[in-house]
Amino acid sequence: MNLPNWILNDLRFSCYFKENNTETEESAEIAFFFKRDFEKYTTSKLFFCETSLSTIQTIHRIKTGEYGIIWDERFFHLYEKAVICAMAPSETNSFDDLKYLLKKNIFLTTAERLLYNKPMYAYAAINIFEQTEGESKQRNVKVENLERHCIIMKFFKWWTFFHEIGHELVNKAPHLVADFDNKLSFAIKISDSLDENTKSKNDDTNIFRTKLKEAGIIQSHEKRILDIKNSLTDVVAKEEVWCDIFAIEQMVKNAHDYAYDPKDIYLVLMLNYYITVLLHNTQYYFDFSKNEENYINQEKYVKEQAMRADLRVMYLSAMLSELYIKGTDLNIEEFDNKCIGSHYPILYRFTELEEDILQITNNLELRKHLIEGTSSFDELSKDMQIELKQNLSTFLGWSN
Repeated sequence: MNLPNWILNDLRFSCYFKENNTETEESAEIAFFFKRDFEKYTTSKLFFCETSLSTIQTIHRIKTGEYGIIWDERFFHLYEKAVICAMAPSETNSFDDLKYLLKKNIFLTTAERLLYNKPMYAYAAINIFEQTEGESKQRNVKVENLERHCIIMKFFKWWTFFHEIGHELVNKAPHLVADFDNKLSFAIKISDSLDENTKSKNDDTNIFRTKLKEAGIIQSHEKRILDIKNSLTDVVAKEEVWCDIFAIEQMVKNAHDYAYDPKDIYLVLMLNYYITVLLHNTQYYFDFSKNEENYINQEKYVKEQAMRADLRVMYLSAMLSELYIKGTDLNIEEFDNKCIGSHYPILYRFTELEEDILQITNNLELRKHLIEGTSSFDELSKDMQIELKQNLSTFLGWSN
């Protein structure tokens, strides 16, 4: 579908973009879900393209009430590279190579997002990457279990689509998530059971869960429940949670229909949270239009993302417990190990891989130095502005 003028006009103000009219298996599947299940409820339209923002966005045309969902394949290229780094087997891949590839992916995506309207900041991100990593080298990663990898990436696309379309459905078809409050109560009840199961052991046998707790990534059960209850008093947060629950229900349903094992949905939800926050922090760090107070206050965003991640996996665990405990002979401990605990090694691996990036984005003194040393784009001559943008665009793949 060609982009209409009202979409083109919006994109021209914010990013470089390429129309993509070549249908892939994945885009055809998303279009199928949309037409089969949701088109009757919405005024949304799906537009497949690539943008330098590398994100999925919804554009609202207030004049007509239309919504356009910009389905940006570069967004999934970003996530796929990060997922590959997290899941690549250590026996066949160098840890240093994986750290390098994750860092390069995050820094170049940050530069790409800043390129169109803030090219000097994009240049700073590229410059810091090159200064800290030296000469760029070809690093290859070997993917194990390609079939599982493809299903995980399919789940990422399902999650993104169902959540995004949920923002219109929450108002136009709220019945699609019936008994919202009861579902939250059910999720908390199952979470209580899982927590009791862990506490009933003298030692937590999952060393990676212990490591994630020690790193402050897995919070105490009581704190998670308190944060969730406090956040749900906010109208915006409640809409986001509705969209999360809707997306999870749709994912589990479709995984069942396609005969996919839904336990990897847990891994997708958590990696989505980790990657989203890491990229947000890095982009915020190099967006020097944000002053230090703004930068520090982004902790509110991170806290909200953590709350939603906790609630997502609580609700998913509740749904999966119905499938695995009631539908099979698994007890609560076996379910915990199979559907949740089995993913902790990958999640912990990601926290190790991101350390080099966090050392930079947590360094506020370096940020002050970078701000002081970065010229304003407007201070450059017209010729230098054109040359800088052309060089950056070519480097980041937007020269045409």
